[in-house]
Amino acid sequence: VTRVLMTPALRAHAALRKGALRRAEVTARRVLQTARAMGIPRHPGLRDARVALAGVAAERGDFDEAEELLDLAASMADQLSWAAYAAVYRAELADVRAGRGEPAAAVDLLDDIRRQLPDRLAGPELRAVLDAHEAGFRLEAGQPDRAAALVEGLLPGARRDLVELRLALARHDHDEAAARLAAFDPAHRRDRLARDLAAARLAAATGRAAERDRHLLAAARTGVAEGFTTTFLRQAPDLVPALRPLAGRHDELRPLVTAVDAVTARRVRPRRTALSAREQAVLRHLAGDLTHQEIAGELEVSTNTVKSHVRSLYRKLGVQSRPEAVAAARRAALL
Repeated sequence: VTRVLMTPALRAHAALRKGALRRAEVTARRVLQTARAMGIPRHPGLRDARVALAGVAAERGDFDEAEELLDLAASMADQLSWAAYAAVYRAELADVRAGRGEPAAAVDLLDDIRRQLPDRLAGPELRAVLDAHEAGFRLEAGQPDRAAALVEGLLPGARRDLVELRLALARHDHDEAAARLAAFDPAHRRDRLARDLAAARLAAATGRAAERDRHLLAAARTGVAEGFTTTFLRQAPDLVPALRPLAGRHDELRPLVTAVDAVTARRVRPRRTALSAREQAVLRHLAGDLTHQEIAGELEVSTNTVKSHVRSLYRKLGVQSRPEAVAAARRAALL
């Protein structure tokens, strides 16, 4: 099992982190297919494969699939009493919600994760992971001061470097951004993409159109090569309009423009009542008389996962209780 499932699953997750999305997807799907053939489709060693697939799905805008995969990974961790792993997977779920265009909902989920995390496990490394996610969400929400308050808690490394670079850009501190950009030496494709997008944003902000296009072209080629899409909308939404004329001069970029347009259309739906597939499943059960624990059993997830979905439903429907949620859903023709 270790050789044919767990080790390649870890490799798929590592490939995702590095930005090798194509390899991450191929490896993860092979792992899951092998597990099904072996008759162990819910083996704990498959968690990393599911997280890898979720990251790929979120990048191409398949947010429901990403949430379902992360829900399952977190639930498996819960069942094994691996609270720290469950917290990390739910932080990735928060990242998917930010990718949907809901940074406030992502921050709410992080707050839930922190409240549910046992004190003995809430060490500095795990807190730093959660803070790094939140700093990114705050920047996407246009709250640079809230992001800056989290920087000191981040661990040294590429993730902190990128947050500080994006923070300088958000504050229009071009000299600071240029200095941080010059000092940033990314080792992996994902971080090189982020660097190119930041460099393009800085060039655009300082009126250097040719340099903007040079860096944006490098980022776009990475996007085409690996399937990055949502990242462009999250890290450099102001540059998206410049992609179209670039694609007019470089035919190989046209698939990226098409993909960005498709994900944009999914993100601009009215978010108040746009529910994920798993939220819809929970909502249908809320209309009955099952407890949260019984709903969790029906959906084969943890009770904590159900509670998280219920809180998200309440927020999206603008209600405070289960009866109000059911009534609001019926008024909105969601039930």
